[in-house]
Amino acid sequence: ALISAARLAGLAVLATVSALLIARSDWLQERLRTMVVAPAHLAHGGRVEIGKFRLDWTGLTADIDGLVIHGTEPASQAPFLAVDHVTASFRIIALLTKDIRLERIDVVHPKVHLIVDADGGTNLPRPKVHGTKNTADTILDLKIGRFDVRNGEAFVESPGNPPHTYPWTGTGRN
Repeated sequence: ALISAARLAGLAVLATVSALLIARSDWLQERLRTMVVAPAHLAHGGRVEIGKFRLDWTGLTADIDGLVIHGTEPASQAPFLAVDHVTASFRIIALLTKDIRLERIDVVHPKVHLIVDADGGTNLPRPKVHGTKNTADTILDLKIGRFDVRNGEAFVESPGNPPHTYPWTGTGRN
């Protein structure tokens, strides 16, 4: 019985050490990055790229460098959205029901490139899967505790008007 208990304790220690090593591994970070890109592509409809993704389990934060969302613009044009850096902190309410709350999102240097054609169409990505809610309701349902957007730029092209860049910054709570 003592030998069996020692083996079980050894297995528990080995499992804990293995879980910690996997949680900090590049393999898991890459796996999580691909798990973020696929649903984002379906939700937004545009091609989504993430340069680097890091998840800190101890602080419950995710860092994304080089987030790019392509709309319907030609390949020779700048993408619809390019963001230098995003940090999101979250709180796990209940794992079983997948109740996770976004506590804070910090976005640094987002560049929006909006193209409006003569018919009023835009290069906004179109979702692949259409939900029952509109975009505004979906965003409001995120229940973000706080967000900050710094050093943003919106470059707008429309027929009959010269292209123009608008600086923007935003912050909000709840």
